[in-house]
Amino acid sequence: MTKKTLTANTPFGTFTRKTDSDYRFVTVWHSPRSQRAYQARTGNECGVTQRWIKDRGFAVTWHSKRPTPKGYVWDQAAVLGGIFEVVAL
Repeated sequence: MTKKTLTANTPFGTFTRKTDSDYRFVTVWHSPRSQRAYQARTGNECGVTQRWIKDRGFAVTWHSKRPTPKGYVWDQAAVLGGIFEVVAL
């Protein structure tokens, strides 16, 4: 199965993912922890830190249904930036 590229154009920039999942929304968070990881990047990151760097210091979560954000699990100090629709390419 070929992965599709999903794109979300937001006021904070464009975010993309290659996936088999049918995500329809993204939630963008202003996260102090992800911003620190982005600023301190070394090129050896993996997992969540690697995604934060790819997303230029924003914490972005992808959802199949419109989410009701209750907080960002990886950084409790994160502040919701917004919820945006996804486009499949």
